[in-house]
Order: sequence, then structure tokens, then C-alpha cells
Amino acid sequence: MRGSAFCRRKRSDTANMIFGQDFNRLGGTTSGPRLGRAKGLSRLWEVSLENMGRLAVSNLLCVLGAVPGALCMSLGLIEGGQPVWLLLGGILGGALYGVCYGAMMDGILRALRDESSGWWRQYRRAWQRDWKGNLLPGVIMGVLIALVLHTLNQLYRGQSLPPAMLFSSLFAAVGALALFTYAWPQRVLLDLGLGAIFRNSLLLALYHPVKTVLAVLLQAVYWGLNLFMFPYSTMLMLVLGIWFPALAATQMVYQPLNRDMKIEERLGIAPDEEEDEGEEAAD
Repeated sequence: MRGSAFCRRKRSDTANMIFGQDFNRLGGTTSGPRLGRAKGLSRLWEVSLENMGRLAVSNLLCVLGAVPGALCMSLGLIEGGQPVWLLLGGILGGALYGVCYGAMMDGILRALRDESSGWWRQYRRAWQRDWKGNLLPGVIMGVLIALVLHTLNQLYRGQSLPPAMLFSSLFAAVGALALFTYAWPQRVLLDLGLGAIFRNSLLLALYHPVKTVLAVLLQAVYWGLNLFMFPYSTMLMLVLGIWFPALAATQMVYQPLNRDMKIEERLGIAPDEEEDEGEEAAD
């Protein structure tokens, strides 16, 4: 019996070896290690193609949610408009936008975890589950956007602004991009208060400065180009719109966020061996 078992094991090992290649190491058998995910631009391209339809639908809903706030802010920017419209758009429009953005972010995180089944059901569940918790982050984001637009509008009209106001507006915009890049994934994944979320986001941004700077730079360049090309860039909103910078920035910081907050470990997802080796080498 031992000899026959040895022969079967030997034949099995030989079957897994072709031209000196071990298919167990290449992931060619069900017993082999799971191949690691692609990284960088390859990973972004892969996730975008596999989830294009889902991202487009959630993007459209997010754009529709941003329309009321955009209309109010437009009234505050046009000639003779009142800044109060900017504030109103930031508060009311930001609340509605935050609900839509949070549901879209839940879908983006599922795409990064390669979870694509039952997308529409999960989207509706995320909307119903998190809409109250997404109101205040949306309001904060909307008010900050209104502040930046008001500052840019003053400069466009040739009005001089105190250097302190310019610096504080720039600092608020950059800081908000950095914090919200980490805050939204925590908001839709973890049962934490908003204060704890922003505290964690600050620590993550400081602990991973390179990825944070790259994520902020990408979003700043993207939205800066859209603002520069307005109104022609409005057509881009229906294609790449809001989902592309959100996905790209989240994908940049997902690995440190996942490692520090143990996201996939809490969800019971086994890590890829290649990612583990890369993280150990980085540490």
C-alpha cells in the first residue's frame, strides 16, 4: 500500500512538471498558490475594464446627485450672484452628493476586492445602510468646494485677496483631498464615528506620504483640467466623471489602507502570497 501510494504521488508530481516548470508554483492547479493581483496602472486598467458598466451607472447617479448643488453654486458664481448660494449649494447639494458618492465608493472598494456579483443589489443596500452616515461628510466636502470656488471666482474677477486667505484656501483644498481619500473608504467599511475616521485619515496620510501626495496630485490635476476646460468638460462627466479619480486615488492608497486597517482580514478574504511578500519586503 505504501509503495502504490508513493507511485501515485510520484506520477502526480511528474504530471505537474512539464519542461521543468512546476505548475503548482505557477498557479496552474487548484492546489497552487493564488496569483497576486496586478499593480499600478495595470491594476487600474484591469479594474476599470471589468467594472466599466457598473462604474458608469453609479457615476451617472452620482452626477445626478450633484446637479442641485451645482445649480446653487452657479447662482453664486454668475454676475450679480450672492455667495449665500454657494454656501447653500455646499450644504444641501453636498448632503445629497455625499449619499451618492458613498454608495459609489462602496462599489469601488468591491471592485478593488474583485467582488462583482450582485452589484446592483449591493449598491442599493449600501445606499439604504449608509445614507445617514454619508450626509455630514458630504456637507463638509460641499462647503470646502464652495470655499475653493468662491476664492477662484474672486481671483477671476480681478479682486485681490489677502495672502493668508489664499494660503488657507489652498491648504484646506489639499488637506481635504488627502483626508477624504482615506476617509470615504473607512466611512463605508468600518463602524466608526466621523471624528475617529478623520483622525485615522490624518495618521494614514502622514504615515504614507508618497502615496498620499500622488493620490492628491492626481485628483488635483484631474479636477483642475475639468475646471479649466469648462463647459466642454461637462461631457466628460458622463464618461469618466467622478468615478475615475475616485477609483484611481483609492487604488493608490488601498494597499496601505488594507494593511493598516486590516480590511480584507476582517472580511475573511485570504491575502495573496505575492502581496504578502511585497509587504514584508517593504516593511
